[in-house]
Amino acid sequence: MKAGEIEDRQYSIAEHLELLANSDVRLEYSGGKITMISGGNRAHSDIADNTFVALRTGKSGCYIKSSDMAVSIQATGAHYFPDISATCEEPEFEPGGITRLKNPSLLIEVLSLSTERKDRGEKFDAYKTLPSFKEYILIDSKSFQIHAYYRKDRGDWQIGNYYRLDQQVEINTLGISVPMSVIYQGVDLGEE
Repeated sequence: MKAGEIEDRQYSIAEHLELLANSDVRLEYSGGKITMISGGNRAHSDIADNTFVALRTGKSGCYIKSSDMAVSIQATGAHYFPDISATCEEPEFEPGGITRLKNPSLLIEVLSLSTERKDRGEKFDAYKTLPSFKEYILIDSKSFQIHAYYRKDRGDWQIGNYYRLDQQVEINTLGISVPMSVIYQGVDLGEE
């Protein structure tokens, strides 16, 4: 599947799943539109890898997946590929087609210039419709900055901002913390 093969038209969910099943690239689906998700730059990739490894070795006992797994938004039929998704419950999947997690509690996006607006807006709004969703972490790939949103039991959001490499990023849903220095280890923020 190449970028030119995606037409500027409305697609059904079935069409999206068929295209995705025959594609080597990730294709997000929202509002009938398909968006090809390209690979990130080296900083983006290093941050995502560092974070994934830290979470998987963090002894949380939760189900943690990388960007190869889609998240299903049942309210709208959308499918997104967050950089990292996790659930501490028994994972539930949308039937048919590619693997689409229905009950993530934690979603992490590594921000880039081309995705930041969508990650902060459309995706966050869509993720909020999931009853299981409790925590959203946005990691900047251009500066040492992390924004963490955690939904409390009453429904209001607690916001954490991290901007120093000596800080510990609290991952509430997993019950662990990860040093910012680990997340940004070996990352060249100036690289394009």
